Amino acid sequence: MILDLFEETTSKEEQDEYFNMLKQSTNKLSETIFFLNETVAIQSGIKTENTVLNLEEEIQKALVGINAIVKTSHAKINLEVDPDIEMVATQSYFESIVFNLLTNAIKYKSPDRDPVITITAKLIGDEIKLSIADNGLGIDLEKNKDKIFGMYKTFHNNPDAVGLGLFMVKNHMDSMGGRIEIESEVNKGT
Repeated sequence: MILDLFEETTSKEEQDEYFNMLKQSTNKLSETIFFLNETVAIQSGIKTENTVLNLEEEIQKALVGINAIVKTSHAKINLEVDPDIEMVATQSYFESIVFNLLTNAIKYKSPDRDPVITITAKLIGDEIKLSIADNGLGIDLEKNKDKIFGMYKTFHNNPDAVGLGLFMVKNHMDSMGGRIEIESEVNKGT
C-alpha cells in the first residue's frame, strides 16, 4: 500500500514521508515475524515467557506498525492510557492482540464515516481493563455472539477476512489468564 502511494506522487516531500513509513513498517514486520516465530514455539509446547510491559509503550509500538493503514483510511486514534500502567504478559501475545483489534477496527470501518478508534485503559483492583472501541460496521451479536471468537468465523463480506484474528486474540488472552468481552451494535461500532 505504501509503495502504491509512493508511486502515485511526484512530491519529494511525500515520497520521503512514504519512504520513512516503509522503513518503519519493514522494521515492524521483521519484529512481528520474530514474535510470530516465538508464538509458534510457545504453541508447540515451549514455556511462555512473561515479562513486565508498559501498556502505553506497547500500544504505541502497535500504532507505528499500522501507521500506513491509519493514514490511508483517515482513521483518528484517541489514546487515553495512563503511561504508568504496567502489566505482566507475553509480549508477542499482547502485540498480536492489539494489532488484531486495531486492524479489525479499520478493516471493518463504515463506508459512511472515517474510522474513530478510542483506546482506553484503567486499573480496576489488580486488573487492567483495556478497551478498544470503534465506530465501524459493528457485529450483529444476536446472530453471532457464540461465533465471535471461533476459528474461520467472519461476519462481513470483506474479501481479506480469514477468520483467525479474533480466534487468536481469544486464545492469547486465555493463555495469559485474561479474558475478552465484546459489545457491538450494527452500524454503530464495536
